[in-house]
Amino acid sequence: MTTIFVTHDLGEAMAMSDRMALLLNGEIVALDKPETLFHRPRSLAAARFMGVSTFLYGDQACPEQGRRVTVKNEAGGFVSRIANPTYEKIFAIRPEHIRVQKEGCENSMQGFVSDCVFRGEYVEYQIAVNEMTVRASRRM
Repeated sequence: MTTIFVTHDLGEAMAMSDRMALLLNGEIVALDKPETLFHRPRSLAAARFMGVSTFLYGDQACPEQGRRVTVKNEAGGFVSRIANPTYEKIFAIRPEHIRVQKEGCENSMQGFVSDCVFRGEYVEYQIAVNEMTVRASRRM
């Protein structure tokens, strides 16, 4: 049975849906399985709505081996595997996928923790990296 359920509660929408349409400003900006919309949003607007707050815009993308690409920007550099190195230059990183640590390593950016907020189930960190603020979260 097809049912249309309208809600502003993202968690509720994802829990109840087999397919989900994301409507922003009267326009459908995404339509897919909730898992796909959450992990691989197709637009910046959809990514922001799904909770992504860190976007890295690379000014250099060059193929190395197959689909392995190095992206560098003002915040630092990282290596990622992407499907289409010719067109992909914006990386959306979920707060829970960012690890805060003292030592630098491969695929890291240097910054300092400017704020730390206890949110119950997780702790949220605001990290100043050059001119941008990166949000990271760690489950308790």
